[in-house]
Amino acid sequence: MENIKVRERTNTFIEIDKLAPDKDKYWQIDFLKVFAIALVLMDHSTTHEGLFQLASPLWERIAIPLFMIVLGFNWAKSLEKRKTEPLYKLYSWNNYFKSKLLRFVLPFAIIYGLSLIFYVILIPVPNEYLMDIGIYAAWPLRLLLPVWGPGDWFIPALFLTILIFPLIYWAFARQPVMALIGCYILEIFYQLFIYNMLVQYITQHPEWNINVIYMYLVSTPFVLLSAIGLGIWLSQDHRWDSPRNIFIYIFGILSFIYLWFYTFDRTPLNPIFYPYRIFEWINGDYNLFVYPWSALIVFFALNTLPKEPYGRNYRFISLLSSSTYHILMVQMFYFSIIYNLFLPLFGGLWSAIGGQYAWVNYLWYYPVNVAITFTLGTLWYKFEKEKIWDRRQRIAKKQYELLKTKGWIQ
Repeated sequence: MENIKVRERTNTFIEIDKLAPDKDKYWQIDFLKVFAIALVLMDHSTTHEGLFQLASPLWERIAIPLFMIVLGFNWAKSLEKRKTEPLYKLYSWNNYFKSKLLRFVLPFAIIYGLSLIFYVILIPVPNEYLMDIGIYAAWPLRLLLPVWGPGDWFIPALFLTILIFPLIYWAFARQPVMALIGCYILEIFYQLFIYNMLVQYITQHPEWNINVIYMYLVSTPFVLLSAIGLGIWLSQDHRWDSPRNIFIYIFGILSFIYLWFYTFDRTPLNPIFYPYRIFEWINGDYNLFVYPWSALIVFFALNTLPKEPYGRNYRFISLLSSSTYHILMVQMFYFSIIYNLFLPLFGGLWSAIGGQYAWVNYLWYYPVNVAITFTLGTLWYKFEKEKIWDRRQRIAKKQYELLKTKGWIQ
């Protein structure tokens, strides 16, 4: 009797990925988003002083710059088919605002409601974070959580970005070079505005709370404009040998040098430019001199990592990527509970243990936070977007129709 060979059973989803990859998806971007949200969790799981000892500005504090560059890339790609439309059509409800509100505002509204309940419960509890947030008289208008959660400054910046992004993209679709230069110029002027507010006005008004004023000023996309612009620029052409991307190499290397001096001297480039101090108007480590280094990382990832890989592990990274905003929402609320009730993370007992190496005490804490927030955020996303109780909803419409055409399903 002849030997009968039976073809090995293949994974259906791998077959789908091979036959019908999503041409509009960039797995490189998915990987960068997951990497960035993991860095955000690290930033909130230990002390900044401890991370700075590990040269964090060069590799860990790039999380938000990466997110904004990726945001510019993704949102520009979503508008690419409409680049010839007039500006007012880009600001349409059905094709723009509706999806953005469902994607970003609805999850934040849920976390905001939970935080409000938490605030009411904690009112009788003396706590430094509640006292700090108490001076934010307009926190509902500023979109701050009632009980402070790390990263909540990013929410008003993100929502304002939704309002101005079609205008930025419209400019890039017509004059990309001038649009990118404009992003840099506007960010420089805004940085100078912040500097003048903090140095001049607040010195004349010592009764003002400098931390509150600073939070108001930086919770806008205007300190992130060049990062958004770099993302849009790469969305138009990210080929490594394209002449238009030469400046990505040059600015990226110069940005790395800037960060090197910032990290190991603690004052940006003072050894070179002192006593002129031409960089003293730059605020914090989110600024136009920092973003090109992150843009170079994105540029490198786009040209080296696979765009449409197939397989379970790659698909899992894409699922985590789609869940990053929900993970961010979960971690804001999660840390607000931990910081207030359980862990004296800043200025507490643990910071005093181990001296300059106190960050070692938090090594166990980071993987725990990642496991909790990634799991809850991903389940929330799947429940909200994919309807995990309905198998058909797990397959994209195009891929589902392909299966029907092949006769694989009825």
